Amino acid sequence: MNEKEADQVLQRVAVLALLHDPEAAATDPTYSLAADIDWALDPVRDIGDSGPQGLVELVARVILDPTGSRRDLVAALHL
Repeated sequence: MNEKEADQVLQRVAVLALLHDPEAAATDPTYSLAADIDWALDPVRDIGDSGPQGLVELVARVILDPTGSRRDLVAALHL
């Protein structure tokens, strides 16, 4: 993954973390955390097995709790 792709993922995750509503899953039947994760990782879909699969859980953690996991995501994306 190049720097541009990593930055795109970080920007998308940041937007999702800012807009995340913890009550959405209970109140909005169309909401899907998996769809948000897919959108966030779309810029790196084509980098193979070492790419998005390894980041799915980390991206989910950052969306749900940005303060707790953001440094881990930055480190994972900028190896």
